[in-house]
Amino acid sequence: MDTLKLDDTGDLCLCKKNNLAIYRDLNAIKQTCENYVKATLNEMILNWNNGVPYFQTAFNTNVNIPLFENSIKNRLLEVDGVEKVISVEAKVNDETLSYIAYIQTIYGDGVING
Repeated sequence: MDTLKLDDTGDLCLCKKNNLAIYRDLNAIKQTCENYVKATLNEMILNWNNGVPYFQTAFNTNVNIPLFENSIKNRLLEVDGVEKVISVEAKVNDETLSYIAYIQTIYGDGVING
């Protein structure tokens, strides 16, 4: 798998020769997984039913951790090349919801977080 490399703000990266930078194999899948998890349910006009239901799970006074973790797991399984989601662990710390996910891909194991 190949994909365009993005920086921390989601902008395209350039390599030293000012060409678009590319991620390959495991790094490409990990970046794609991170972007899949960032997509909010009903956000995408052409894929209305895809995304993580943040408004139902995270943006509430009582965060629904199990539903949030399950939503992330299901979303990660939609990524081409992901064979298995080993685990997803979410937690709230000082009003910040974060997660870490361990995935098994066709290129090996990886870890993503957000």
